Amino acid sequence: MTIELGILARKERQPLRNKNVLITGSSRGVGAAMAKRFAQDGANIFGIHGDPAKEHRQIEVAKVVESYGGTFKSICADITEPEDRSRLLQEAIEGGQKFDTVIFNASGGLERGKPPGWAEKINIEAQLALLERIFPYMNPGGIIVYITSDWAHYFGEVEQEWEEYGPIAETKYRAEQAFRQRIPVFREREISLLVVSAGIVEDTAMFTFITRAIRKNPDLAKRLRGPFLKPEDVAEAVVEMCQTPFESGFTKHVGTTQTKPL
Repeated sequence: MTIELGILARKERQPLRNKNVLITGSSRGVGAAMAKRFAQDGANIFGIHGDPAKEHRQIEVAKVVESYGGTFKSICADITEPEDRSRLLQEAIEGGQKFDTVIFNASGGLERGKPPGWAEKINIEAQLALLERIFPYMNPGGIIVYITSDWAHYFGEVEQEWEEYGPIAETKYRAEQAFRQRIPVFREREISLLVVSAGIVEDTAMFTFITRAIRKNPDLAKRLRGPFLKPEDVAEAVVEMCQTPFESGFTKHVGTTQTKPL
C-alpha cells in the first residue's frame, strides 16, 4: 500500500512528463538506476544495451519505468558497430520523436577477449560516432550528459590507484575533452553539456572487475576499501542537475567532497 501511494504521489508531480531520455548501458547499474529515476519524474525512456542475452534485465527496468506512467523502448545495439548505430537511430526515432536528454553512460575496456585497441574503440570512437548520429535529433534546450569516473576526469593529475584501469581512464579522459570541444556547436542548437564524475559505483562493470582485483591484491584492498557509491546516488545527481540551471560544460562530482579523488 505504501509503495502504491508513493507511485501515485510521484505521478502527480512529474516535471519531466513527455520528455524523451535516451540512455546507453541501461540494463544494469547506473544506466538502469537513471532510467528508473527519470521515469519517476515522468520521462519516457529509450534504453540502449548491447547484449541480447541480457534483455531480461531490460524488461525488469521497463516494468519500473512503466509503473510511473512513462514508456520504455528497449533497443539492443552494439554502439561500436556502424550498422548497429544506424539501426539504433532508426528504432529510436521511428515515431518521429526527438530527445530532450541523451546520456552517454556505456563504456568499457576491461572486458576479456576483446581485440587490441578496444578501449579506444568503445570509449572514444563509438561515443563520438553515436553523438554525431543522435545530435540532430535533439530538441533545443536539450542536455547531453557524459558519465565518467574521477580517475578518468582527472587523468594525468592523479595517480591511478588501480594500474589496469589506467588505459581506460586515458581513453575516457580524451572522450570527455572531445565532448567539451563541441560545446560551441551544442550552443548553436541551445543544447548544454553536463559531465558527471563519480567514484567507484556498485553494480557496474568497473566495480565487478575492481572487486576481483582487490581479492587478489591485499595492497589494493587497503587503498580501495570503500564505502562505494550506489547507482541510485549517481542517478539522483543526474536527474537533479538536469532540472537545475548550469553552465554548459559544468562537472557534477558525485560522492566526493574533495576536488580530486584520493
